[in-house]
Amino acid sequence: MQNQYRGSFHDPGFQIYDQSASQNRGTDSYRGAESGRVIYPSDNKFASRESYDQSVSKLTSYDHTNAHEAVKKAAAEGQGVAFIVGSQSTKDTQKLLDQMTKMKEQNPGMQFVFIDKDKVDEQVKNNPNSAHAKKWQDWIQQNTNGSDLAFTSLQSVKPGEGGKPVVDRVVSTHWGGDIKESLLDQSRYAKSFTGSHQGQFKLTEEPTQNKPAETDQGKADGSSPSDRAEKPNSSNDKEEPAVYGMSEAEKQALNKERSEGNDTNFDKRNKNLFDRAREHAKKTGKPLVINFETVNCDPCHKKQAEALPEMTKELDGKATILNMDPNSDETAKMLAQHGISMDIFKDGFPATGIFSFDANNQATQRGEILNGYTSKSKMEKLQPGSEAYQEAMSYEKLIKAIKRQL
Repeated sequence: MQNQYRGSFHDPGFQIYDQSASQNRGTDSYRGAESGRVIYPSDNKFASRESYDQSVSKLTSYDHTNAHEAVKKAAAEGQGVAFIVGSQSTKDTQKLLDQMTKMKEQNPGMQFVFIDKDKVDEQVKNNPNSAHAKKWQDWIQQNTNGSDLAFTSLQSVKPGEGGKPVVDRVVSTHWGGDIKESLLDQSRYAKSFTGSHQGQFKLTEEPTQNKPAETDQGKADGSSPSDRAEKPNSSNDKEEPAVYGMSEAEKQALNKERSEGNDTNFDKRNKNLFDRAREHAKKTGKPLVINFETVNCDPCHKKQAEALPEMTKELDGKATILNMDPNSDETAKMLAQHGISMDIFKDGFPATGIFSFDANNQATQRGEILNGYTSKSKMEKLQPGSEAYQEAMSYEKLIKAIKRQL
């Protein structure tokens, strides 16, 4: 990671008040170089793991698995990227998350990437062969020197090979949670450096349905997340249908892992797709249409093959579309955090729901869940006007119901 996220983060310009090192509360104990700035780190007081995750999600949906997307979005916005290192237990993480969420309201163009060092360590432990996770682990160690204190690095973005956005210079580094004003001040320099390259970035998107399988170790071609491109935030959104989902190759690869008892990469990919689709819907001010499907559902496959292409055309400019399989415990928990309960699937799959999201990313369901799908070949065998014909969920009936709820 040193080549992509470069720079030395050793900062001797502060002292850390370490109460644990004091023999008594009346004795001041410091770690660090002799300087004027003193940091008084605080322990986090998250009520639960869920409340910690919610604090992170309020700030950003970018982490070490999709940092490249934040870099590309920063390029499109002409802004910098703030990389934050912390965890549920790392001191000042809670304070920092609170401050950065408020700062984001003042500077919405800046992108934030939250790197949970405990998750990275766990990933390396569970999969020692993950070159991607190991690079991030090395980057964290090199740049924080193993400190148990929240850390932030603000970096600008420049065009790399072929104009692809990559991080450039380290504009500033910050330790602890009380950094809002200093980071806000430094953000203008990141904006200036990134802005100087405007017009030089290549902001293109790979076709959603033809992407090779991606797993925790990066793309199928071996590139790291920093080399990947994100959907641009530009007028192209109006010209190209906004559809998010896994390619067939990716589905097969991740479902093979699931059959072997490993849902980790599947759940991460689901979260990534959900977050991106949700943010796109919020950005465009349009609802999010989610086609819920499962791997062993034949009507789901028929719906994907027959209905999705036409649905994409019909809803272009009217909604964002997400195709996802919610049928795993972690994905179900993730959806529940946004107010989408598995109870809505009581009638099975496939199912289509239309949602809008508030400022806290909580979903409001529009209308009823649209269940089932009857293929064109089956519809041709039904007698028009019959009870079975009336109850069948044809494509025409499905799209009409979706449009009614938009």
